[in-house]
Amino acid sequence: MFDLTRPWLLALVPFLLAWWMWRFGKMTEAIPQFLPTGSDEQTTDEQARRGFPLPHPRTLRLMTLTILVLALTGPRTQRVQALDPEEGLALVVALDLSGSMGLGIPGGSSRLEVAIEEITRFVQSRRHDRIGLVTFSEEAITRVPPTTDHSHLLNVLQSLEQGSADEGTALGVGLGLAAHATLNVPNPSRMVLLLTDGRSNTGTLEPLSAAKAAATLGVRIHAVGVGPESGEDSLDEPLLRSVVTTGNGRYFRARDASGLRRVLSDLDDLETAPVEERAGFSFDPRHNVLILLALLLLTLEGLLRATPWGRLS
Repeated sequence: MFDLTRPWLLALVPFLLAWWMWRFGKMTEAIPQFLPTGSDEQTTDEQARRGFPLPHPRTLRLMTLTILVLALTGPRTQRVQALDPEEGLALVVALDLSGSMGLGIPGGSSRLEVAIEEITRFVQSRRHDRIGLVTFSEEAITRVPPTTDHSHLLNVLQSLEQGSADEGTALGVGLGLAAHATLNVPNPSRMVLLLTDGRSNTGTLEPLSAAKAAATLGVRIHAVGVGPESGEDSLDEPLLRSVVTTGNGRYFRARDASGLRRVLSDLDDLETAPVEERAGFSFDPRHNVLILLALLLLTLEGLLRATPWGRLS
């Protein structure tokens, strides 16, 4: 498709023609003083003109100015190109970094190492989503706000370390901070993925209170428990089930590395949002061709004025 960036400049063309007619319309052609004046020479000159007709230099100047005006209008051609689809989901991972995450898990290294590996797979499979990261132990920190720059997110994820063994688990604060982070993006579909191996034992915000606030704001909450079934540091599964029920989500239990992979794969299939395919336009300027043509005409005019049969203007 062809269009003009500044089409209103076309109005200069009639003014240019009117000025040209007023300036040169009544001028008589002048014979250069250096041309011979004899009848034989005049006959030879007329024959040369009939055999090799040349445009008037002033006509070439008018054509040059007209083409330059056309170049100023900004001619361009339009091309349709595919754009990256709109993001389908605003998602924040709330990851437990308490000391118990350094304990081993069947089929893998530490719970944290397995969690980082499987969350990396999960993030790589959701390239159209804005994904963020919040970590919590005794305190909660927003590591990465929801972003489509997944490479930065994965770099931060790989640099995480678990806290000391005597640190508590501020599950409610981490959950609330993650839910709040999803509100900073325009996506209508928002989700928090809570991954923990323990129970809430510190913090100023109760997990159920955070879940209720998130539900009011339209944020879904899914929870994955990776802790032991019994013992001092065992999961508080009744609390996590209450959190996801309040947050309109689901609770998953992962007992080992392969179990965590299956859980995140199920979540990947469960949490889908419509991805809008988009098309955009790019423009290729075409004024350079007109400028080159104007330069050629100006050069031709100069050459004509240098010939014996060129007319003075």
